Amino acid sequence: EYPQLEPNINLIKMVKGAVSGEFHSPGGEDHLGCLALNRLCTVKSPVSVEISSMYTKRIFEHHEELLLRETSNISQNIVCTSKSRRLLLQSLCKLCLISSNTDVLTYLLSSRIQKINLALSTPPDTTTMHNLTESILDISEFDASVLESNLPVILSLTPCATWGYTSDSSQPVLSSWGRVRASYSKILTTCLSKSKTDPHTLSHESGAIVANEIAKVANKETETAVEHFKLKVYGGIYEERLF
Repeated sequence: EYPQLEPNINLIKMVKGAVSGEFHSPGGEDHLGCLALNRLCTVKSPVSVEISSMYTKRIFEHHEELLLRETSNISQNIVCTSKSRRLLLQSLCKLCLISSNTDVLTYLLSSRIQKINLALSTPPDTTTMHNLTESILDISEFDASVLESNLPVILSLTPCATWGYTSDSSQPVLSSWGRVRASYSKILTTCLSKSKTDPHTLSHESGAIVANEIAKVANKETETAVEHFKLKVYGGIYEERLF
């Protein structure tokens, strides 16, 4: 079990820990266990192979239970700490790669993609933006070798990552969109990072595509900043317009 990943909301409001002496940054004492598991799974070794063969199913079941509590707020207001759960998700993805457990890996990825597609087909509001952000952040925990085979889905999020720069939506919606923008940047960075479980990096073509998407978002951000602050470029230096 992972009791420390489930802080009690009511107790936290009373500035009391759900368990005496627990850590709150983030997920408590079991967060350290997730860190240890993650490090064991970083490289393929006899230990990680044994863990993957014996515990992948149990870790998967624990993760799904924590995700359910996090998203549905069940069990008397007990929820899961997202950061700790994602660390467990990252370890689970590594174990799946080590053991070639494609069934679990495919399920984990496809379920997030379904949530993203659902969010993209829903009118933008704070709930939609929150669900979209959480799904993107989950996918960003996957290995670069997995993300490369799903680049079309990931890159389809570029319009959503730049949507807020030209939107006239309410401030709460735009604030939620800011998390979408940040999560998209994270997943693109993950795509460009070297795989932790095997000597895989993006192909030259895929890497160029991802880098181009990063440039698109950055350029849109720069254009918006220039317009918002009424700046004009003089000799490569941004100066405030006086007219």
